[in-house]
Amino acid sequence: MKRSKFPYRSRLKILYDIIESIVYLNLHEGRARPTRVMYLSNLSYDRFTEYISELKNKGIICEDENGLNLTEKGKKFRMELRRILNALRAFGFEF
Repeated sequence: MKRSKFPYRSRLKILYDIIESIVYLNLHEGRARPTRVMYLSNLSYDRFTEYISELKNKGIICEDENGLNLTEKGKKFRMELRRILNALRAFGFEF
């Protein structure tokens, strides 16, 4: 059986990567265009649109003329997700 050179990413890790990409791009480039977020998150177009739609429907992110942004709910979600992932790391789990 051939192993992929890229390790498996959990759904939580993918959501975390998308959210962190949005934050990074807004901070460093002034806006988070969807295509740049997709590339930084290392996702195909189909998977990216699926995750973005879910995040929009749950009120975690919004999109305007400047690109993607975290909502207030999204900022709280980011902090909780970071806390959970750090706790998992502390116990030796990879995600």
